[in-house]
Amino acid sequence: MATPTTDHSVYATPLKADVRAHLKTLCETHSTQTLLEIGTGLGESSAWLLRALASLNIDTVEKNGDAADAAFQRFKALHLLDRVNLYHEDAHHFYPVRVYDAILIDASKSQQKALVERFFKHLDIRGFMLIDNIALSRINDAPQTASREALKTKHDTFLNWLKNDPRWTVEFCDLGDGIAVLTPIIKPKS
Repeated sequence: MATPTTDHSVYATPLKADVRAHLKTLCETHSTQTLLEIGTGLGESSAWLLRALASLNIDTVEKNGDAADAAFQRFKALHLLDRVNLYHEDAHHFYPVRVYDAILIDASKSQQKALVERFFKHLDIRGFMLIDNIALSRINDAPQTASREALKTKHDTFLNWLKNDPRWTVEFCDLGDGIAVLTPIIKPKS
């Protein structure tokens, strides 16, 4: 659980309205009961989903203590604590103990490949994984620097990897700052 703090000067951007609507539709289509969210932020996206989908339960992971505390307070104020588990830790050290119907990656833009690799194995074969901020418009619109170009090259490599990995099909959608939806490929039994 989040440790209470007094400093709430945290910047976190919730999912854009069109991304939330698409995620809700995917959850309804897949009859999603469990969702793992990597990158809680202030808890706005999770709270919105929990109120929109009465049968949904969420495990959410947030590295930033102030953000985790703000999210906890939001869940408590909205009486959602019985349907959400908030983990205040680095996602790279978080180990889920279950398989999820859906996984949302909305954290550590420079580490998206590592996060997909880490958590894809915890996705139900009939589920989906949504990765937010695929377009990285803030990076693309920034002044040209060596670090910007390095991040852009890393991100282009990540996108090519997503397109070519045989474990899933991928759909890119022009929603928010771009999303990718991965669906596991079910291999026939031999």
